[in-house]
Amino acid sequence: SSELDRMEKRIRMEESKTAALGELQGDDVEYQFQQLDRDDDIESELAALKSRKAGNDTKSLNPGAPTESGSSS
Repeated sequence: SSELDRMEKRIRMEESKTAALGELQGDDVEYQFQQLDRDDDIESELAALKSRKAGNDTKSLNPGAPTESGSSS
């Protein structure tokens, strides 16, 4: 019967390991989704900065154009 107890204990241990791995992998997937969302936010910010810079570059090509304050450079 002690052999049966050892086998039962071993099975419980393996089940616990499997459950723990499942939880960790779930967290890993959730973490990956969070990183993807964060990457999307960064890409949006980068696009906005590029757009603003492109707008500033076109203004610098035309130095006589009025600035945002309404005066000429």
